[in-house]
Order: sequence, then structure tokens, then C-alpha cells
Amino acid sequence: MDSDWIQELPLDLKNQIQAIIKKDETSLKVFTNLYKYLQDPNAKRRKIEQSPQLQHQEILDQSVIFKIPQVSFMSPLRKKMDLTLHLSVGEEPAPVLSIVNPATNIAEISFTDLKEAIKLCVILPIIGNSTNASKRGVCYFCFWIRDEYYPSESGSKDPVICQLNLDLIKKQLIKDEHIPANIESQYIHAKDSLVLHPVQENIVDFFKRQFELCGINIVNYLPGAKFFQNTYILNDFNALALKTNGSNTPAIVMVECHKGAKDGVLILMEENNFNPAYVIFGFKKPTLVFELPRIISASYNNITRSTFDMTIAYFNDRNETKNLELSVIDEKYFQIIDNFFKSHDISDASFNEGVKLTKTDSIEELAVVTNFAGPGEGGNGLIKGGDDDDDDEEEDGDFEHSEGDTGSEVGEEFDSDAQSEPERDEEEEDGVFHRAIEID
Repeated sequence: MDSDWIQELPLDLKNQIQAIIKKDETSLKVFTNLYKYLQDPNAKRRKIEQSPQLQHQEILDQSVIFKIPQVSFMSPLRKKMDLTLHLSVGEEPAPVLSIVNPATNIAEISFTDLKEAIKLCVILPIIGNSTNASKRGVCYFCFWIRDEYYPSESGSKDPVICQLNLDLIKKQLIKDEHIPANIESQYIHAKDSLVLHPVQENIVDFFKRQFELCGINIVNYLPGAKFFQNTYILNDFNALALKTNGSNTPAIVMVECHKGAKDGVLILMEENNFNPAYVIFGFKKPTLVFELPRIISASYNNITRSTFDMTIAYFNDRNETKNLELSVIDEKYFQIIDNFFKSHDISDASFNEGVKLTKTDSIEELAVVTNFAGPGEGGNGLIKGGDDDDDDEEEDGDFEHSEGDTGSEVGEEFDSDAQSEPERDEEEEDGVFHRAIEID
């Protein structure tokens, strides 16, 4: 069978395919069929053209399925707007997700074909809020939309990111008579508990069911015990991890870090009922979302007594190898991060030729700075900190000297950083599932 097309591929991808074919020669036929399919212009997903009537139309009360009023949006615009599910106008009404100006009741941005359009939809805890009982109900609500489902006149293709305040939403639901005014008196819940109040859980479950009716599957990562069996296994001021449905391993890990001079959060998300596993960096420009099969390796360097850096190598959508460089990661969370990548058989390139630490150096450094106890050595799955009495800590050189993201390139799939503010670092768009978010 003709395999000349393999020679046209980028070197890294060509080597991977040839390695698979070497192990199983029958896989060549599958790869060739896939290549032919992708070359057929009729097989490619058509661009969805929305009706002009959907954009900037007034949302009539009788068409509203569900509305979350006065939501603080961070992307694709920075305003307090209504997040509204409603029916389109026409002979065959269909669900529409719109960001609506509450002053005019006119949709600023609308999305249709929701079952196909929404690639990933999650409710996430906010690091810092998760350790404060009074803020446990303030969370992220995130939608990533496939590019071809954005309105044709849309100036950017940023994800929809907003913050929800479940206590304010509770008051609105009581006002709208969706829930009884005395609902809190029906439950006993410790005031200082970091788990959602049962009423807050009811609200999240209500969201989930309403959005499911419109074709959107929400994955909730807030802790709960009634509808969602989600439990913190790590909850600190700069990191958290949560397990679901009684699992012994974390379903999600969130750790504060930097990308160049920009602070953000590294999110490691396991596969769930609706989505594959992801590696995410958010929520400042650019927010990056990588499907796990695109990740080549993870390596660690610049290890000090308190922090370490890591480099994640990945394939962009042109199958070019790129690097995402993250820094100032608290060394306490090395093990839980490393366990995620190891569990998915993602190679550790720390000891490869060309990285900043040799194998001997890195092992000695880890021994000095972390009191490392691995599996079977009395460890509990996390690295413990070094001597608290040692004041002679090294500065993290990567953070001190990285005003830009030198040596690191990011993708364009979910990235609109080309439209970021002039004072921001310019990022090369190279097509990995991401888009930009700006938080002041």
C-alpha cells in the first residue's frame, strides 16, 4: 500500500507513526484511510453559519429557558452580563446560549448547535476561595467552544469564562420562586465547612439539569456530599486537588504557577464521562488547553528549596513540537503533579541531554530540598517541604529574570492573544486548543 504520504509529515509525527507501524503492520491501512479521509474536502466539518437574527436580537421573556443574571464575565468580554439559555425564533426553535446586556436585554454574543459547539464545560473552585468558608460558593464557570461555531462577525474566539456567586444566585432563585424562601432551614450544615452548603449543591445540580436539556454537559469540580461526591484531598492557599465518586486518585489538580512574568494556575484534569483528560494553564492571557494525547513529555528543572520549574512539550495542530514553560511551582506539589503525568505514561525528559539538570544533579537536589519519600518509602503521595528553619533559601532565577516567555511557544487553538493589550507579551499562535483571557 502506498505510504509516500508519511514522508510529507513533520519529523516527530512521522517517527511516531513509523514506530506504531513497525509494531503492527496492519495499522498502516488505518493511517492511510485516515489520511485519505482528511484529504477529502467533503469530509471536513462544515463551518456553521449562524442566522444574523440570532446576533444582537432582543431576548423575549417567553423564550427564556434559564437565566443567570448579572454574572461577572472575564471572557470574551469584561462586563456584568446575563448568561441566558433561550429558544431561537423561527419555525423550528432550538436552544441558544447568549451573553445578554441586562440594560437592553439584547444578546451581545450567541451560540447555537450547543451539543456540538461546546467542547468542554466545567465548574471549577478558585484557589484561595476554597480555603475560606465565606467564599466557597464563588467559582469559575467555563465554556470552550469549537472555532467553527463562533459567530462569523465575532472579533475573537475566546472561551466563555465567568465567575458565579452561588449565594447571590440563591437569592435570585428564591425571588423567582424556583426554590422556597426557607430552604436553608431544611438542612444542618457547619458554618465553617469548606464543602458546599446543600442549598448551593442544589443550585449546581439545577444548573446541570437545565444545561443538559439544551445539550451542554457540565462537569462540576466543587466539593459536595449530596449530589456530587467530590472531596478535597488537598486544599491549600496555592493548590488544591479533588477526588470524585470515592476514587483514591485526584480527578483534578490545580496549582499556582507562572508562565514568564504572568501568574496563573496549572490544571491537570482526568478523563470523565464527557471529556478526555486535559492539561490547562489559566486564567490569564493566553489560557491554554491541551488534550492529553498532544503532550509529549514533562520535565523538571531549576529546583530550589521552595520551588521548581517545568517544561511541557506538546504537538500543536500543525504537529510541530512546542514547549510550555512554567515556573515558581511550590515544591510541595511536585509529587502530585509528577504522578499525573506518570499515570498517563508521559515521559519525564528531565534527564535527557540538553535539559538544565543532569540526572545526578536532579536526584541530589531533590534529596536536599524535599525530604522526598516516594511510593513504598513511607511517602504519602506528596513531597514534604524542607527544613523550615533554613533561612538560606535560593531565589528562583527563572521567575526573577523572565519578563517575557523566551524560548517558549504556545498554540492558537483557544488562543486569541494576538488581540491582547499592547503592553502584554506577544505570543505566537500555533494552534493548540486554547484561547485568551485577561484578568486585571
